[in-house]
Amino acid sequence: AWIEAEQATRHNTRITLSVAFNYGGRWDVVQACRQAVAAGLKPEQITEAALSGYMAMRHAPDPDLFIRTGGEVRISNFLIWQVAYSELVFTDCLWPDFDVAALDSALAAYAGRERRFGAVAPLTALAHVEPTAPASASLSAANSASKPAANSASKPASKSATG
Repeated sequence: AWIEAEQATRHNTRITLSVAFNYGGRWDVVQACRQAVAAGLKPEQITEAALSGYMAMRHAPDPDLFIRTGGEVRISNFLIWQVAYSELVFTDCLWPDFDVAALDSALAAYAGRERRFGAVAPLTALAHVEPTAPASASLSAANSASKPAANSASKPASKSATG
């Protein structure tokens, strides 16, 4: 099916679809650094543009839209270098069930976003957002929750589930 899809779309030029099978973003950054060093680049010559030229996905543009299926809300080491300015869409839909309707939904979410490529929204755009609690209250609660009382025995911090 994959070869058939490639053949059927080989002359398309308006969109690039990258599916990350057996790929690790951290591995890619490490191997790019190793290649740059092996090529003789000096530390001051290692820039984002130079390092990008050594990445495994150097042949493809950075994605505008990153869709994560399966209900996970993380990028899980996929394209960590390349998704820096991508719009992220997370869906509960499993990959085998990801169909035209799911793609349309992701594209609609993408179309509603304002692409700023690292810039911040103007203050006027943020003026309508009201905080749910005063920042000082949130900060105080966070600080007191992370510090044991002076006369209580210290307990090891509990770990949250990750993965």
